Amino acid sequence: MRDGRRKRRWFRFSLGALLVLVALAAWGIHFANTRRLVRLRQHVHENHPVRVTYLNNDHEASPPWLWRLLGAEPLSNIGLAPQATDEDVAAVQALFPEAHVTVLVDDRK
Repeated sequence: MRDGRRKRRWFRFSLGALLVLVALAAWGIHFANTRRLVRLRQHVHENHPVRVTYLNNDHEASPPWLWRLLGAEPLSNIGLAPQATDEDVAAVQALFPEAHVTVLVDDRK
């Protein structure tokens, strides 16, 4: 400090402030990811050839609460086209965890 420049000081944070900052960042990332999943779920529901049955009396499942808060509708059964692969079934099951996902049988033969 002979030439008149001040020593650079780092910001000081308490451990509690750091914990709150990390928790808020994690919640924000989780919320953004959940919103993306709900939009993808709605896109699959609207734009792909799937047969859907809404909730009935014998199956009262629903999507996770944050998904419902973001507008996800509960479904009970989803039928995929006969040419659907195991990867397609797994992807749809991940987007619709409350539904029973099945591959439909092609009766047109």
